[in-house]
Amino acid sequence: MKAIVGLSVSSLVIAGLIIVAPACGKRGPPLPPLRPAPVAVGDLSVTRRADSVTVRFTPPRTNQDGSEPLLLDHIDIYAMTLAPDAAPPFAEALRVEANRVARLTPADPAAAMAFTDTVPASASIRYYQVVPYANRTRAGAASPLVTVPLETTPAPPQDAAVTYDEQTLTLTWTAVASAPGYFVYRVGAPTTKDAPLHAARLTTTKFAQPVVFGERACFVVRSVQGTAPLAVESAPSAEACVTPADTFPPPAPSGLVALASPGSINLSWDAVTAADLAGYLVLRGEGSGDRLQPLMTSPVTGTSFNDDTAKAGVRYFYAVVAVDKAVPANRSKESNRV
Repeated sequence: MKAIVGLSVSSLVIAGLIIVAPACGKRGPPLPPLRPAPVAVGDLSVTRRADSVTVRFTPPRTNQDGSEPLLLDHIDIYAMTLAPDAAPPFAEALRVEANRVARLTPADPAAAMAFTDTVPASASIRYYQVVPYANRTRAGAASPLVTVPLETTPAPPQDAAVTYDEQTLTLTWTAVASAPGYFVYRVGAPTTKDAPLHAARLTTTKFAQPVVFGERACFVVRSVQGTAPLAVESAPSAEACVTPADTFPPPAPSGLVALASPGSINLSWDAVTAADLAGYLVLRGEGSGDRLQPLMTSPVTGTSFNDDTAKAGVRYFYAVVAVDKAVPANRSKESNRV
């Protein structure tokens, strides 16, 4: 009897194992495929000018779950006009086809993008939101909602003028009492993409950049109110244009010394530091040394020269001048005479 009981228990245990084992390997319901979507756009900024609003941003570079590659099909910009006392729109009300003002496809994922919207004449306040899409229907993270009040813009700056020296081109203008800052724009330069020449708004009435001789440059200035991400700009100032001409000679050489040797006179001097230095001309005169003439038609690039045309028994005076690469070349003052 005991043997039978023991066998029965063992059989039950084995049966239990047989029952449990298939349960351990049983598959659950299939998981849905991963459907990554992009994060929100970066560096969102909105600029209002009179009856236009420009939205700028950087396309997203990652998916929300951190997976790669980035899934980005297009970017939609939505806009909605409401009365000043109305509550901001909910996402469901804003992000409908009727409110989509632009659909942009990034050609270069690393390049900033921009869209300019013409504001309705009767508008009082306008809302904008930017949404990236992984495909035509799967939306990524939306940007913050940007509110654009359509009130009077500040007055434009007056008296814009450009001056320059041998290193710097400077734009100045008259201050606008109601404007806490300014943006400077280059006119006719497609590489700027209608963006200001500086990241932060200026709080002074002056802007400077390196001068480029022979290149015509035109600028306008706009007064600006508001803080990021919204800026309200004035109409542009009158254009201020200039074509800088290089009329600035290099510094004069110094330290000229002469050493006579049989059949020649050896000259040496200290180098001149100038960005557009072409070289040096050695000047020579006889007798009283009142008039010195160059010994060469093209400048020498070194800081020494051997005059082997000097005649024995003749008293000579020497000086050196530096010349630049301008056309015609600018000549420095003379070095010390020897």
